[in-house]
Amino acid sequence: MTCPPQRRGIALATGLAFVVMAARTAIGIRSAIGVLPASSLCLLLLTGGGLYLASHGLRAVRLAVIAVPLLDLTLRKAIMLHLFVAPWSLIMPLKLDELVRVNELSVAGGSWPRAVMTLLIDRTMDAVLLLGLILVLHAGGIGGNALLAVMLGAALLVICATFLGLPIVLELVQRHVFAHHYHAHAARVLHVTDTVRRLLIRGRTTIVTTAPFLVLSSLCIAALELAAAATALRLTGTAPGALSTINLLLRRTNDSWRMIVFNQPVDPEVALLTLAFLVPLLISWLLVALPYLDSRTPSRRLAMRRDNGAPAAFAAREA
Repeated sequence: MTCPPQRRGIALATGLAFVVMAARTAIGIRSAIGVLPASSLCLLLLTGGGLYLASHGLRAVRLAVIAVPLLDLTLRKAIMLHLFVAPWSLIMPLKLDELVRVNELSVAGGSWPRAVMTLLIDRTMDAVLLLGLILVLHAGGIGGNALLAVMLGAALLVICATFLGLPIVLELVQRHVFAHHYHAHAARVLHVTDTVRRLLIRGRTTIVTTAPFLVLSSLCIAALELAAAATALRLTGTAPGALSTINLLLRRTNDSWRMIVFNQPVDPEVALLTLAFLVPLLISWLLVALPYLDSRTPSRRLAMRRDNGAPAAFAAREA
């Protein structure tokens, strides 16, 4: 399926915006770190950028492992989708890039609920790692992320309760409605509860069957990104200890978008790491944008029948 002209226009404008932001970041890095030798900059892009690109390759495969059973995507399309939306993670604050990601997943897979489920599972793995890194910092005497840690912990508890307990509650609701209510509104309630319950069960099954790979790939992603951060620290003359490397990685998450979008001054190591992360993501985006858009073939009608079919028990009773 060929990409519509308006989509190509949007992609072209997005690509130009990415290039301008990358160029401005590269120019602004001079004021952040002074005169950086060309050899050091090349080393940063080759090692730090290469490590970060490898981590995103693993992220793409991890997303594909989740999206293939939940959204019926091909492995190739899921990987290209991730690389297509990845640059937004450096540019948009407050994780607003996830809106872009869930939109692309819903269009490619033809189902908003399953797209949200896919993204929820994928980002839960990142939340566990982030919480672990924050706890390591606190154990080492570096604070400042206590509120984020509490929010992540609460979110993980809610997610666990949702996957483990909500399907049971919804089944009880279905049984009660089936036994005591016979009007048209009951059909809608059964329809919604059955759809949500089946989606949660399928999501839980996906987590269980892919858990070893999800855990291993997430640990490798963290190791690669920490190695990239250590490269930036070394180039600024700072000894890349474990705590300083973790702290830099967390600071980069909060400061990169300010530097890229608003050209705000940041610490030299953050500036270096931002450049090392932005350039490989931009190159990847340029390589996959048009192939991804040309293969962007939603199957919305099939997904609607798959996700919104009437509960079999209610249909049988009505017959």
